[in-house]
Amino acid sequence: MLGLGYKCSNYKMKPQRIRDPIHDLISFAPSTDEFIWKLVDTSPVQRLRRVRQLGFSEFVYPGATHTRFSHVLGAMQMARRMLATFERTDAIDPSQPEHQIKKKATIAAALLHDVGHGPYSHVFEELCENFEIQKPHEEWTSEIFRSSPINEILAAEGIFDEVISFFETDKTYTPYSAIISSQMDCDRLGFLCRDRYFCGLRSSYIDLEWLFDSLLIEKVIVDVEKDVEEYSFVVHPKGLRVVEEGWMTRLLFH
Repeated sequence: MLGLGYKCSNYKMKPQRIRDPIHDLISFAPSTDEFIWKLVDTSPVQRLRRVRQLGFSEFVYPGATHTRFSHVLGAMQMARRMLATFERTDAIDPSQPEHQIKKKATIAAALLHDVGHGPYSHVFEELCENFEIQKPHEEWTSEIFRSSPINEILAAEGIFDEVISFFETDKTYTPYSAIISSQMDCDRLGFLCRDRYFCGLRSSYIDLEWLFDSLLIEKVIVDVEKDVEEYSFVVHPKGLRVVEEGWMTRLLFH
């Protein structure tokens, strides 16, 4: 049951499901997702149930009462769907142990990326600036990782350093890091779809099914002068319309 708080005890996990208005069912399998379920049940993640995703926006959009908790669950599911692209390409061998570690770390980072948010989300950061507290929520997030049961759970899976690396300012680009932080990452896709839904907007719809079906991983040139190529997410031409709609949605939300 959600909300009890993680305890360092041995228990056998049962299959779990969360009903979500954006993703329908978010499932957790005992064989692969037990550590994720433990992370969901930690107090830092459960605290996000009481943190509004859109600050004071509910005074303008009465339906916008959704929380950072529902957002991080959705971002995690977005990351899962982006990672599924690896299974459809020859770019990366999904059976390799290195991929399995990075996959776990990516899913965990997507779930935990907002644990450092204060009351009313970004409004809290603005208040901190007024009191000359120059500390973004990413720094709070890293501190919480180290001082809560999250540390123990990630360490037990051997992915603590991998997860922390996603939140470093000077990080190396990989398809995994692009899932967490890029122009079309799991966070942005998550809040664009969820905020639109709860604000009651009828425009700016993003067709996720078509988008993920069109998502590929291929080598692209990242340095023209040196002719350096790296693997990156790309979109099949038939999916360009969805990407354009996503950009228009982002512009409208700002």
